[in-house]
Amino acid sequence: MKTTKKVIALALLASLSINALSFTSPRSSSVAYASTKLDFGIKTDKFENKILTFNLKQDEANKAAALSAIKEIRSEMWDKNVPYTYDLNSNAKNTKLRDYLKAKGINTKEEYINMTKWSTDLEKIAIQRMYEVSLTGLSHTRPDGSDCSTTVLPSGVKMYGEILANNSDPYTPSKAFNQWVHGKRKNFGGKSEYELLLESNGVYTDGNAHLHIILDPEYDHMGLCILNTSGMNYVGVEFGYPDKSGNKATGLVGEYTMYFGKAKAQKETSPKVNDKERLEAAKAKLREAIDNNKSEVASAKFLLENAPKTVAKVKDKLENLIKNAEAIIEKSEKALKSI
Repeated sequence: MKTTKKVIALALLASLSINALSFTSPRSSSVAYASTKLDFGIKTDKFENKILTFNLKQDEANKAAALSAIKEIRSEMWDKNVPYTYDLNSNAKNTKLRDYLKAKGINTKEEYINMTKWSTDLEKIAIQRMYEVSLTGLSHTRPDGSDCSTTVLPSGVKMYGEILANNSDPYTPSKAFNQWVHGKRKNFGGKSEYELLLESNGVYTDGNAHLHIILDPEYDHMGLCILNTSGMNYVGVEFGYPDKSGNKATGLVGEYTMYFGKAKAQKETSPKVNDKERLEAAKAKLREAIDNNKSEVASAKFLLENAPKTVAKVKDKLENLIKNAEAIIEKSEKALKSI
C-alpha cells in the first residue's frame, strides 16, 4: 500500500467518532464542477455590468422541503383559525381563515395545505431574483430600479407575489418560513408576523405581509431559491398561477454564473475563448474530483480492512462513502470523456 494512502487513512481514523464524520460525505454530489453560464432569457440589459457566480442546490429535495414548509405553516394557521381578510381597513365581520377559505370554495384542511404546487418557471424567477437581491439587498426593486414584477420569462410567466429574507446563518426552506412567520421583527416592536396578524385582526399590513401572502389561497403555484453565500444568505419565494413549465425542480446544482448589463453582451460576442477556458476548467475540476474521491475510497477500504473494530460503529457510513464516491468517479469519468 502506498504511504499516501496510509497517511490519509490514519488521518480519517484519527477523526473518527460518532459526532465527527464529516469526511464520510463525498466531496461533491454533482459533476458540474466548473461554473456554468445561467441565462433564463430575462432582460437585464439596463443593469450595471456585473458577473455573479454562486453555488446553487435547486434539486428535488429543496423543492420537497419548500412545499413541506409552506404546508406546515398553513396547517398551523388552519388549526389556530387565525383572523384573515383582504378587507383594506378593518375586519368588521371578524372573518377567520377558515371562513375566508370557505368563501373561496375550500372546505377542508387537506385541500388547503396541498393546493399550492411547484412551478419550474417560478423557481427560475426565484433564482434570477436571488442573484439580483445579492446586489440590491432585500428589495422588491431590481438593480435597474424597475419593479420585481418586470422579472418576466420569454414564455410570459411572471410572479404575482414575492417574499424575501436574509440571515447571516445558512437557510433551509423550513428555517426561512419559520423566520417569516415567527421571527421577531425589530422594526415592529420585536413582534412576529403571527403576532402582528392577530393584532391587526387579519387585515393585511406591512408588518404581517409575508405571512398574509403565505396564507393566500389564490397563489396556487410557487418557486423558491436559497442563496447561501460566504457572506449574507438570501431566500426568496415567487408566487403565481398555473403555467406550462411543469412541476419539476430545475435541478441546478453547482456553481452558476449570471452576466448582467453589457457583461452579458460581451459574453455572448466572444464565446469561443470563454467556452475554451470554461471547458479546460471543467476538465481540471473533474480530474481533481476523480483523484480526491479515489483517495477517499481507498482510505475507507483500508480502514474497513485493517481497523474493523475501531470503525465498527461507523461501518455503514464508510460503506455509504465508498458507494457515493464510486458513483461520482463513474459520472466524472464519463463527463471527462464527453468533453
